[in-house]
Amino acid sequence: MHKLYNASLTFLDKQDYAKAYSLFEKLGDYKDSRSKIIPVGVGYVKLLFDDKKYGEVIVVMDNIGNPEECSEYYTESCYYYAVECNENGDYSTALVYLNKCDKHKGVEKQKKIAKYGYVKDNRNSS
Repeated sequence: MHKLYNASLTFLDKQDYAKAYSLFEKLGDYKDSRSKIIPVGVGYVKLLFDDKKYGEVIVVMDNIGNPEECSEYYTESCYYYAVECNENGDYSTALVYLNKCDKHKGVEKQKKIAKYGYVKDNRNSS
């Protein structure tokens, strides 16, 4: 565990948030790993968001407790992930994530798309 911990600190110092996050997550309660997972996760969330990996942003944010310093990433990621779901025909998942970002400016239009698509798909499958 000690080597893993030191490696995670090295990745953190290098601002390699993806690797540091993965290692701190594996370390669990070892030393002060739990206290480092939030700042590391915040850095990782920003990288994932910039790479448009919205589903991954949501997973990391759920894991680190949606800290205030990056809460806007959660809302935006829920919206863009829902848009992706709509585009891929996964309307029920889109609705779940659209309900998590009710205040986003485009949410009502996306909800209409999801509801229409969901009803249309379920009519055709009967």
